[in-house]
Amino acid sequence: MLAGRAGRKELGSNSWGLLSSFVALIGANSAHSQAFGRFGFSEIPKLPTFELKRDGFRARSESADQLKFWEVLPRWVPKLVNGLECGYEFPNRSLCPSRIRISLCSPGFEAYFPDGIGLQCSSLQAPFLSWADGSAGQDVAVPPSHWLAISFQDAQPPILLSFLDKQTSLQVVGKPGAWKIKSPLGYKGWVKFGLPTGLESFETSGVARLGQLSQRVVNLADYWTQSSPKLVAFSASEIAGGVVGQWTFDRIGAAIPEAANSALAKGYGLKLLSKVDTLKTAIAGLPRAFAATKDLKIFLPMAPRRRGRPIILGKGALVGPDLSNPPGIFSASIASLFANAPESLGNALTAGNDEFLSHLATSKEPVSGRHVPFDSGGRGYHLAAIQALMSQCADTRLDRDDELFESCRLGFDWLTWLPTPESASTRARTGAYLALAGVVGNTSERVFGGLFHAGVLASTGSGSLDVLGRLRAELFRSGSKSPFALALASPLQLIAGPPVFASREGSVVKLRFAQGASGRVAKIWMREKWEIIDVSNSEDFAYEKATDGFVLRVTARMDKTAVVALGEKAGAKLPYLDSFPSYTEQIIP
Repeated sequence: MLAGRAGRKELGSNSWGLLSSFVALIGANSAHSQAFGRFGFSEIPKLPTFELKRDGFRARSESADQLKFWEVLPRWVPKLVNGLECGYEFPNRSLCPSRIRISLCSPGFEAYFPDGIGLQCSSLQAPFLSWADGSAGQDVAVPPSHWLAISFQDAQPPILLSFLDKQTSLQVVGKPGAWKIKSPLGYKGWVKFGLPTGLESFETSGVARLGQLSQRVVNLADYWTQSSPKLVAFSASEIAGGVVGQWTFDRIGAAIPEAANSALAKGYGLKLLSKVDTLKTAIAGLPRAFAATKDLKIFLPMAPRRRGRPIILGKGALVGPDLSNPPGIFSASIASLFANAPESLGNALTAGNDEFLSHLATSKEPVSGRHVPFDSGGRGYHLAAIQALMSQCADTRLDRDDELFESCRLGFDWLTWLPTPESASTRARTGAYLALAGVVGNTSERVFGGLFHAGVLASTGSGSLDVLGRLRAELFRSGSKSPFALALASPLQLIAGPPVFASREGSVVKLRFAQGASGRVAKIWMREKWEIIDVSNSEDFAYEKATDGFVLRVTARMDKTAVVALGEKAGAKLPYLDSFPSYTEQIIP
């Protein structure tokens, strides 16, 4: 076994202690930790549809007026944060929200008003209030309704208020430049704020336009006027051709990120396995597809999951890798995946990991309180991601959680399926590295690897940075015939033991190995038993039943090279790989 985390104690390296310190620092950053995504490193999160401030909010449009809260809210301190949702609490004040929650599974945001609703705006003309059956201007208390739309005579996006707990009324009073919108009957409950026309400007200077606005809301009420779905469970599973991620919510209607459609249009063959409702007409800035069930299932095609180190025909890796830069780390990591990689390569990777961890500077993300190996500007993110790739490649265990990968995953943004740094080049590199690291990880990590790949692919366009695009195209497809993908799916895989070298003589495959730092016992997985033709320089050998196949256990004699001759199984040819993928970056013209 190469020098991965499972073997560091045996090799006497201090990597284990450094990694343990890192794990202790980042706390429960495991596969079950909640990400913070776009909610991180900022007191008030940036939404695609609304600009939120302490004193109010506005549609993210240059033409939009701001609606101000009755009083300026104090500092936004989160009480709940995960990659899909963030919640804040404020002191109870009349006509002001005491809680605000934001869900990326539903456009807009929700606010809880414990003692009436109060908003203010400075438009020159009084805003209109519209409901299903009519509209009204200033000084008119509209009839109680489940929702009301606030619109303006000049062209700007209207604001939809959906009252989630009971019907209520609103009234516009005041004078030009100082309008107040209040609930004359009082209201205690949640209000959902949305944009019924998206970021499209929509002037309502006449009865006909007001009627069109009301009808639009009526047509889309099922999507805009319901409480946001909450995530209750996540699971991942392997199926033929890839993996399936399943997100289970407490209700139907979770919005499908546009990254899914964009990646599909760019050629990635992901599939939505759940029933989906799609709007007939796209609305600027808003999602178009929604889950029609509580379960959102996404199939992400990719190369098969490895069981260990694939045994291949061909030459091994060079023993002196350059780990001073991402391209060198990438090359060494890819070479270390295979059973014929020398133990010196594993030692070099372990030393490189030692060096990285000993100088690793973590940041405490202020919103979630979690420690991560990058800062608010994304510095350190792509370096941690390439180290996560190296860490994944250096470990053969199927069900372990890679701590570096999981700490990087905390910055995953659900809306874009990308890491969160503002720098486009950092996002491209980090996303590409984490996509590849996910492929060779456990099933949950493979799901996020597929999402990162989809996000990177969806974001590429003229002038963007494409990182390792050809390799990702080979790995993130079902039934890829590229030599590297076929090599990863070798029918013989080294689960544990020293390097194994393979050669073919006719229909006979000969495997050779000698005692190394990882001992002299080789455990080789195969789905079906291969015929054992001959074994030499071995103390013992036997097949053992595994959950998904069989494991051949062979013990080499001391100071001898064990040779195992196997009859190659029909339809399961040992792949040949004489060269490994090279690191590539290019600007797309």
